[in-house]
Amino acid sequence: MFASSLPSGTVVLGIDPGLTRCGFGAVAIVDGAATLMTAGLLTTDAAAPIDERLNVLADDLDSLLADLKPTSV
Repeated sequence: MFASSLPSGTVVLGIDPGLTRCGFGAVAIVDGAATLMTAGLLTTDAAAPIDERLNVLADDLDSLLADLKPTSV
């Protein structure tokens, strides 16, 4: 099993990229088992200019990285 090969304390953040909807999920490895930490959806306004949308996503992803402190993405 994948989780059992990772050390306890490992945090893995998965990202399903998208400009309008960007999904994410994070798991922590505890005693050889993956435990869901959080999952969600980052969104941007489809009517906004692309540069603004990318800035919103970058800020949201920076916040996720700062909050979760993943060891792998």
